Amino acid sequence: MVPSLLNDAADTFGPPPRSARRTPAAERAAGFSRPPARPHGATRRLLLTVGLVALFLAASLAGGFLPGTGNGAAAAPRATAQPAEAIPQATIAVQGSGFPEGASGRLVWAESGESLKAFRTNKQGRFATTVRLPNVAEGDYEIIVRVGRTTRRIAIQVRDPVGDRVALGVFQPNAPGKDALNRAAELLGREPAIVMWYQHWGFPDTKDLNLEQLRDVARRGAVPMITWEPWNPRKGLKQSKYRLDNLCTTSNANANDGQKANNDYIDTWAEELDAYKEPVLLRFAHEMNGTWYPWGAGVNGNEAGDYVDAWRCIRDRFAAAGANNVEWVWSPNVSFFGSADLEPLFPGTNEVEWLGLDGYNFGGSPGDWRSFIEVFDASLKELENLPSASELPVMIAETASSETGGSKAGWIRAAMFNNLPLAYPQVRAIVWFNQKKEQDWRFTSSPPARAAFVAAANHPYYDGSLPR
Repeated sequence: MVPSLLNDAADTFGPPPRSARRTPAAERAAGFSRPPARPHGATRRLLLTVGLVALFLAASLAGGFLPGTGNGAAAAPRATAQPAEAIPQATIAVQGSGFPEGASGRLVWAESGESLKAFRTNKQGRFATTVRLPNVAEGDYEIIVRVGRTTRRIAIQVRDPVGDRVALGVFQPNAPGKDALNRAAELLGREPAIVMWYQHWGFPDTKDLNLEQLRDVARRGAVPMITWEPWNPRKGLKQSKYRLDNLCTTSNANANDGQKANNDYIDTWAEELDAYKEPVLLRFAHEMNGTWYPWGAGVNGNEAGDYVDAWRCIRDRFAAAGANNVEWVWSPNVSFFGSADLEPLFPGTNEVEWLGLDGYNFGGSPGDWRSFIEVFDASLKELENLPSASELPVMIAETASSETGGSKAGWIRAAMFNNLPLAYPQVRAIVWFNQKKEQDWRFTSSPPARAAFVAAANHPYYDGSLPR
C-alpha cells in the first residue's frame, strides 16, 4: 500500500539502537536544533492520504480526468454533412458527436420545418445517418439537428446540375447473359441504361457475336457496349497476330495470313452489327495509353501512329459494311506517370462518337485514397484540349472505388451528387465496374456502399438517355 511505503525508516525498521540515541541535553550542548515532534503513524497516514487526494484533484483539473474539465471535458455538440454542397434530392451523410447519450434525435429542414429523418445517438453521444434532400430551388439552406433540448445547424448548399442528365451503366460479370442482366437490375433497383461487357478477338469463348444477347439488352431499354479487345488474354503481351500493324489492312492484296484472318473477322462483326440495326457502342482497344495490353503504345512492337491507323482501317471496313448503327468509344486510361500522351493516339473527331475515360480509386491506405476529382479531373481536361474534341460527349467508361483507405460510400456520394453534376457537364454517361478483381470494386462490397450507389442510381439525374 502507498502509505506504508512513505513511512520513515524508524517506523519501518524500528528505533535505532540505544547506543546511537542522543539525549536532549547532549544535543543542545552539541549545538543541534531538535526538529518538531513528528505525528504518530496513524496521523501521518491520514495526512498522506489527504495529500494524495489533493494531488489527484490537481492533476484532474490540469489533465481533464474529471467530467467537464480540461482535455477530457464533454465535447460541445457538433454535426457535419457530406457532401455539404449537392444537387436537389441528393442523399447526403450527416453525423454528429457530443450529443446526449442514447437519445432520440431528428433532422429537420429549417426552411419548412419538415422532418427529414429520425435517429438515435449511441452511448458516446454520436450518430451517423443519411438523408435525402428535398426537391428545392438552388440556394443556401440549413438542416437542424435536434436531440432533446440540444440543437445544432448544418449549412447546406443546394446547386442545380450544370449539365443534362447522365446515363448510368454497369459491367456485371457474366453479362449479357440473362441471369447477369436480372442480377444487375435487382442490385440497382432499376434497369441500367448501358450494359457493358468484354469480347476478345483471339479467345474462342468470347470471340463471336451473339445478336440475341444484344437484343435481350435492348428489350430492357439499355444500349449494349462491347469492349472489343484484339488479343487472346491467356497469351500475354507479345502476340504478333495482334500487333497494331497486323490488325487490319485496307485490302487483302498484300496482306499476310494473319492480317487476312483479322480482316475477315472484322468484316463478320461489321456485317452482323449492321444486321442488328439497333444502336451499339463499340469500345475498341481501350486503355491504349497504358502498357498492359498488346495494343498499348510501345508494347508488342507497336510504333507511333499504328494505333490511329488500325482504328481508322477498322472503322472504314465497318462503314463499307453499312454498320452505321455502331457508335465508336475511344477510351484511354486516366493519365499517370509514364503513360503515353493522348493526342498522338486520338483518331480524330470524325472517327469517334464518344470520348471515354477509365479510372479507379485503388485506395489501400489513407495516403493513397483518391477522390473522384483526383482520379479524373486532370485527364478530363486533357480530353478537352484534344483537337475539336470538346464537341464530343464524354463517358466515364470504367470506374469504381476500393473499400480500403477511406469511406467508399462517401466516395460514391461525393462523386455522384457533387462532383459529376456540378463540375463536369461534358460527362453524359458513367459505367460502374461491378466485379471483385484487384480490389472489391462492387458497389455491393458493403451495405453503406450499396445504399449510397443505389440512391444515386435511382436519382433523376442518372435517368439520362444516350444522345443520338
